[in-house]
This record gives sequence, structure tokens and C-alpha cells, in this order.
Amino acid sequence: MQLSGVFQSKPGALLAANYAVPNSAVVGSLGRNLAGNAPNVTVNLVAPGTMYGDRVNQLDFRVAKILKFGRTRTMAGIDLYNALNSNAILTYNNAFVPGGSWLAPISILTPRIFRISAEFTF
Repeated sequence: MQLSGVFQSKPGALLAANYAVPNSAVVGSLGRNLAGNAPNVTVNLVAPGTMYGDRVNQLDFRVAKILKFGRTRTMAGIDLYNALNSNAILTYNNAFVPGGSWLAPISILTPRIFRISAEFTF
């Protein structure tokens, strides 16, 4: 009998609020247009390293049994991924637009998955 498990606990994603400031708003403070005549400049409104998403916890299990029949060997196994069925957010929308979808989830942790496997050796 084989039994194994993995528990992962990782900090959440680093969050940002990237705001695209148009050239017309920058001209007043710089006294000139942006370099290369760029239409806007991106400014992070959140200090880096100060905001993080929710912590990501994931638990995986595997149970397998080795069965011998004469000169052959069979290993039957059952895997359970994300046993806690966590729906933690992995990536967020970091583009800040007033009244927009800032911090809307882009991707979440894969839901609980159950897998049956067999390996035949002869």
C-alpha cells in the first residue's frame, strides 16, 4: 500500500493598481509632453509589497496498491487533487480604471479533481 499527500500554503498574488495617466494630464506637471510622444504613462497607485491577495492552500492525496499476479505486477491508484476544494484567486485584474473592474479575478485554483490510474508491469 502506498499513501502520500502534499499540502501547499503559498502567499497570495502581489496586487497593484496600474492607472494609465493620459499625456494631457501629465503636461501640466512636467511642463512638456511625455518622452517619445507616448499617449500615456502607467502609474501604480499601490506601493509595491503592501497589498496581497488571499492565501492559497491546496491539499493533494494519493492512495495506491500494488497487486502481484504471477510474473506481472499491477499498481492501481486513486488521486485526489485540491481535496479542500479551495477556490482561491491566483491572478487579479491589476488595471485600475475609476468605476472599473479592478481586482476582478482572472484565474482561480483548479477545482477538486479525482483520478483513477493503473500501471501494468510485465
